[in-house]
Amino acid sequence: MIWKIITHIPLARVRAERDALAESDSEWVTKLYTTFQDNVSLYMLMEFCPGGDLMSMLIKFQIFSEDITRFYAAEIIMAIEAIHQMVRHFSSCLWGPAAVAPPQT
Repeated sequence: MIWKIITHIPLARVRAERDALAESDSEWVTKLYTTFQDNVSLYMLMEFCPGGDLMSMLIKFQIFSEDITRFYAAEIIMAIEAIHQMVRHFSSCLWGPAAVAPPQT
């Protein structure tokens, strides 16, 4: 099942993720060092994150305490904010400040 999901991800989405990871200098986003591919797969050489990913933690503990949930929620919010700021910066560089300005009401 996982293989089907991975093989059906649109190329533009994979490139966008690769570009975002490569360009980010935020401590909240995993650093991407390089990518390479063969005829079948795309490989991403990324920063080592001790402890693994959040899904592994959920499988291991099944239910998080309120304190652990609060910690991971804050981490996720900080990562989303970092990506949001990066997208705003690149959009502004490509299309000018009007492209990222809030709509006038």
